[in-house]
Order: sequence, then structure tokens, then C-alpha cells
Amino acid sequence: MQKITFLILLISSVILCPTKSHAQMQSLMTTSTKRVLNPATTAMTPVKSVAVNNKSIITAINYKYSLTGAQIMGAAFYLTNDDSNAASGPNYRAKVGHLPNFQITDMEIDRHEVFFCGTKNHVPFFAHTYLTNLINGGVVDIFMLPTMAEVFKIDVYKNTNGERKVSLIGYIGRYVFIDVNLASLQNKVYVMSSNIRLLDVRHGANTVAVLGQRENGKFALISHNRNDLQNYNGCLYQTPQLYLDDSVGNYHYLLEMYRDNLNDIAIVGYSGMDFSSGTTISLIQLSNMSVMHTQAVDSRKEVRSKFKDMRIDDFKRYLLCLIENPMTGVNDNIFVLDPMYSGSGSYTVNVAIPDTNTNANYFTSLAPYIGSASYVVLGKNNNSVTFFDKISSSYSNLNCAGQTSFRVDTIEKIEKLGSIYYEDINSLPMSHDTVNSASAIATYSIICQ
Repeated sequence: MQKITFLILLISSVILCPTKSHAQMQSLMTTSTKRVLNPATTAMTPVKSVAVNNKSIITAINYKYSLTGAQIMGAAFYLTNDDSNAASGPNYRAKVGHLPNFQITDMEIDRHEVFFCGTKNHVPFFAHTYLTNLINGGVVDIFMLPTMAEVFKIDVYKNTNGERKVSLIGYIGRYVFIDVNLASLQNKVYVMSSNIRLLDVRHGANTVAVLGQRENGKFALISHNRNDLQNYNGCLYQTPQLYLDDSVGNYHYLLEMYRDNLNDIAIVGYSGMDFSSGTTISLIQLSNMSVMHTQAVDSRKEVRSKFKDMRIDDFKRYLLCLIENPMTGVNDNIFVLDPMYSGSGSYTVNVAIPDTNTNANYFTSLAPYIGSASYVVLGKNNNSVTFFDKISSSYSNLNCAGQTSFRVDTIEKIEKLGSIYYEDINSLPMSHDTVNSASAIATYSIICQ
């Protein structure tokens, strides 16, 4: 018990999460804010930030360090909101929930529940709990997947029967898409062919979309009927040659869903090196798998970029993009694309370049606030977890960042090569367990506003 108490106090004293997210952005900054944890002594890896509402963000961070010869690891979740725990500067406080022996790979939120996946004591799992339980020291439902090698993506939705479903992407000798019914605890495992690596899963109003890649320059997209997942349509698409070496295997294909009335449109993002494309997005109508159009940032300004993350801003229906771009002097650029633009000409986008005080990139993911034209970008600089908040439409008094602009062109549509299919559909063993999170308070500092 003394060791656990010491662990919680130690982690709480060195890990950060911003406490005053959206409201702070309104009152403490004009355009952008940069925040870091107070001096850190543990090895931390930021995983993901997800919006709770227009005021709050929850952030997952993994930690690993040695204590008296033992290797200590766990996950911490930080809630950013304006409540009674918020203190005045320079040190701001935030509620934190800890899960010792866990490592998180992905996280989503559905109303008041948090869903996440990863490993517990090196065994793959997925979990869900109420946000208040996770942050205040309550019960977390854990579903262990002992036959899996890893589980690294999660999504959650309800079908028309009101059944809560969890979607997972994992690996078990081959890449698999897993569908779990939380009410019945029944699951279906869709096994992909050995030459396709699955990457992500996202749901729309009518579909569940799975993204994968076969080789450098080709991606797979499978559209499942949301109410009958065994009714699916899968296609392979040819994109421009990607700049990374095939042997690396990390091609940075990204997936997001755009809901246009009752139609589901998949946005696939990727980075290319041919004359026409740098950071590129292709829109695909999931009802018939046809390519609507493709946009690319002008490669004369943005060459060999790495597309890190993209998220739809549901407030204004734009696509927030985070890229690594050494051509602008520092590596991380953030800008907003209009995914439904289909004109024959081009348009210009403003680009924010966070002031990192170094040429080494460290931002990894972004999250738009719900119902607000603002976003937060999550990253790490040496041992410091860093947050960059910005009002997406404002570029005046950009005190925490630089600015440039990119030209975006509509280019030739990508080619649909043919159909793809899962090689098997089966199920896997799954066991249920519960754990209690440990609650604590952490501090952070605003270093630019």
C-alpha cells in the first residue's frame, strides 16, 4: 500500500494536463496558448486527447520508469475543465486518474463514457467506464483478449436497434477487425489477408469503415453496413508513390468520416512525393466506393511532409490537419482544409507553426473542441508533455506560433484497382474483469499566451 501511495504521489507531481481548456482559451489568450507540465522526472509518452464537450478535453498518457530497481509502468488520464479544482496561475491543477500496469494505444469518448484499448500486464484488452469513475477513482470494466498479440485502435457506436458496439483493430498473426456487442458480449473477428495491414476504424451514420494498406502507394478501404457488418464492400485504391522506404512500413495513411446529411464519406489522408501531391486527401463515397475528388497541398512549398493526424471539426465541418514539415523551418504545421471543395482551381489555407524553440518535431495528435472553433494539439518535448491550444479561425496576435500559407489544388482522382475481401470471419475468447482507478491531482504551467 505504501508503494502504491508513493507511486500516485510521484506521478501526480510530475505529469501535466491543462485544466482550463476552452474557457481558458477565451479568457487567457487571444489566439493561442502553449502549456507544459511542471518539471518531469518520469518517462512519459502522450497518446491522445479527445474532446468531452466545448469546455473539456481528456488526455491519455503512458508512463514507464524505474523505482528502486523495479520497472514501473502505467497509464494516466487527465481531465481538462473549469471546476473547483482549478487554481490560479502560474501552477494550474487538474484531476488525474491512474491505472498502474496499463499501457494505452487508443481512446474514444461516447457521451459520458470513455473507451480505450491497449495492454494490461502485456495482455491486450479494451475497456470502458464513466468519465467520473475514471477520474475520481471508480470502477473500470476491462475485457481481456488473451489470444490477441495487440489491439491498437478503438471506436464505439450504436446500431439502429440501440445496441452499443465496440470496433477494434488488432493483430493475431494477421490483422483483424473486431466487432463486439457490449450487451451480449458476443464478438465477430474479420480476418484480413496476409498482404494487407489494417490501420484504423471509424463509424458513420450508416457504415463502419476500416482502413488498411497493402504496399507503398496502395490503400484498402472496407465499408460495412452499420446494422449488418457481414454485409460489406471492400476496394483497393492506387495513390501517388509515398516517400517513405517500403521497408519502414509506416505509410501514414489516415482515416476520418465526413457525414453529409445521411451519406457517409470517408476521408483518407496520406503523404506523397510526386509532382502533384504533398499532403493529400481523397474523399470516397461509401455507398458505392467511388472517389469523389482528391486535394493536395502545393508540393513547391510542402515537400515530403509526414501526415500525422487529421480530425473533422464538427463545429464548422472543416478538416484539421497536423503534418511534419521541415520546409517551414520547424517541423510541425497545423492547417484547416475544406474537404468538400471540388472546384477546378485552388484555394489558400492559413498555417499555424507552433513555437517549439527547436527544430525537432514533437506534436503527435490533435483534437477539436466540440461545438467550438478551437483545437488542442498534444505532444512531447524532451521530458515535457506539451499542449498547444488555438482558435482555428484567428491568426492575429499569433504570439505562440508562426504563420505561413499553403495553396491547395484539386488534382486527378486516384484509381480504384478492384475488390478485396476478408479471408475468414470467426470469434475469439474474451474475459471480463474490473479494476479501480486511482485519483490524484496534477499541475501544469502556461509558458506562452
